[in-house]
Amino acid sequence: MADKYGTTQDPYTYENSTVLVNKLNINNEEVLEAAERDLTTRI
Repeated sequence: MADKYGTTQDPYTYENSTVLVNKLNINNEEVLEAAERDLTTRI
């Protein structure tokens, strides 16, 4: 995804994606959402 100026790749997202780089190394938005949900709802 381009940076806010539309000129270069945003260094905080995976290449050609809008997903932020994360410690789980998940670059699929739906999979990351499910993982975040599972991790934050555990007791």
